[in-house]
Amino acid sequence: MKPKPFLLTWAVTSVVMIAVNGVFHGVAAAGFFDDHLAVLGNAVVKMKDFNPVPVIILELILIFCLVLIITRRRNERLSMRESILTGGLFYLSTAATWNLANAATLVSWPHILIVVDVLWHFVSGLLAGWFIYKLFNRQFVSVKSL
Repeated sequence: MKPKPFLLTWAVTSVVMIAVNGVFHGVAAAGFFDDHLAVLGNAVVKMKDFNPVPVIILELILIFCLVLIITRRRNERLSMRESILTGGLFYLSTAATWNLANAATLVSWPHILIVVDVLWHFVSGLLAGWFIYKLFNRQFVSVKSL
C-alpha cells in the first residue's frame, strides 16, 4: 500500500466526519441531546459548552482504524458496497459500545438517546465508508479517464 493515498484518505475523511458529526451533535440535534442528558445534572455539559478536542482526537483514531480496515493495506480498487457497509457497521459498533456501556454504568442513560445516536452513527458511518471508497480509489484513475 502506498502511504500517500492512505494518509490523504484518512485526512480528508476525518475532516468531513468531524464537520458532519459536529453539525449533527452541536447544532442540528444539540437540543435533543441536551434535553435527554439533563437527567445526569451537572455531570454533563451542554452541547454548546463541551470541549471538542477529545472528540476530534477520537474521530481521528476511529477514521484511521476504519481506513485501515477498509483498505486492508492493499493496493487495489475498493468495492463501494463493502466500503460503505463496513463504514456503517464500524460506526454502529462504536456508537453502540459507547451508549450501551453508559446505559449499564450510569444511573440514567435515556433509551431514546441510544436509538437516535446509534442510528445516526450508522448513517454517518455509511457516509465515511463512501468517502473512503471514493478517495482511496482516486489513485487508480488513469490519465485517459480524466
